[in-house]
Amino acid sequence: MSEIDSERQAKLSEIPSDLDVDPDTRTDRLIGLSDGIFAFAMTLLAVNVDLPRLASNLTPAEVTSSVLELAPDFLIYVTSFLLVGVYWQVHRRTFHFIKASDAALTWLNLLQLMCVAFLPVAAGLFDTHTNVSIVIVVYAATLLSIGLVGLLLWRHAVSAKLMVENLHPIYIDYYFFRGRVTITIYVLMLFVGIIAPEYAQLVLLLMFIYPFLQRIFRFLYRNKYVEQT
Repeated sequence: MSEIDSERQAKLSEIPSDLDVDPDTRTDRLIGLSDGIFAFAMTLLAVNVDLPRLASNLTPAEVTSSVLELAPDFLIYVTSFLLVGVYWQVHRRTFHFIKASDAALTWLNLLQLMCVAFLPVAAGLFDTHTNVSIVIVVYAATLLSIGLVGLLLWRHAVSAKLMVENLHPIYIDYYFFRGRVTITIYVLMLFVGIIAPEYAQLVLLLMFIYPFLQRIFRFLYRNKYVEQT
């Protein structure tokens, strides 16, 4: 190889192989954007509560009746708000254990935020057509997508070694466990919405299992970490 060829080869080796690489691997901007999208979605959920136009000459009994008719709307609002709140809590805790980001993590996070931003639309449909199968499928699929992408994000962070150092493996297993339980609930709601849409809302009651997931996890995995030590 001539001296000119060697110089050419040296210059070629200095050219970055990936021009789209993100030099900023910090997660603070991802977290800031995520908090904003979650807050925006939670705010838009309240807009779906369609307040009736009450005439000024209505009797107290008529006003009371009109307000009580909004009970299903308020129920869906509260349920959707709490579900988004749970996802935000999990997202916040997830990124507490993630020390760095890469391109795949960024896109997975954006994909999850896209689903979160769409939830008010799905909730608005669910609010007005509660017993229609396609509406329930859209609502359940949106919630399912948020959980599924969140699980993929966690899996990628673990496999790409983006986690904080010396993280106990119980945290990794626990968040995988939470993700699988969440996905199972919304898959169940999706199928119930297709087969028996009038009962689909009852599946959402399973969300009240979330406060007990840690106890269930510790019971199911009670011997794993003891045996490892």
